[in-house]
Amino acid sequence: QRQDDDKWKHDLYENSEHPH
Repeated sequence: QRQDDDKWKHDLYENSEHPH
């Protein structure tokens, strides 16, 4: 299961697009 991998990718993408 690569759910965690997808989670960090999503987090990285979100931060790249619009960092908090």
